[in-house]
Amino acid sequence: MAIAETTYFKSERCLVTSTRVVLDGVTYPMANITSVRKHKLEINRTAPLCMGAIGALMTFAAFDTGRYGLAVLGVPLAALAVFIWRSQKPKYVVVLGTAGQDTDTMGSVDGQEIAAIVDAITKAIIGRG
Repeated sequence: MAIAETTYFKSERCLVTSTRVVLDGVTYPMANITSVRKHKLEINRTAPLCMGAIGALMTFAAFDTGRYGLAVLGVPLAALAVFIWRSQKPKYVVVLGTAGQDTDTMGSVDGQEIAAIVDAITKAIIGRG
């Protein structure tokens, strides 16, 4: 007699049932999953920081030396750096733990979606007993 598969969560990119987890098309058997957590990946802000610093230095140098052509390049460069900085969003990933290792699986900038998936996997782990 087959045991019915209970669905805990379903979306376009994810399926969590009592027997399996499918994340971005990759299937993980629930029997092998020992833990699950949400992890926030840090944003690399080196590029916009360097761009902003160069743009600001060009602009200050332009006003200091009277060569205002540098400001024509410096101000847009600094503005672009601010735009890039503000448009960067943190990425959240589902980390599945097995007996051997932790694996980063599905990622998204939507932290609530990842939290819902982690919650569903946790319920599935608890449900199997």
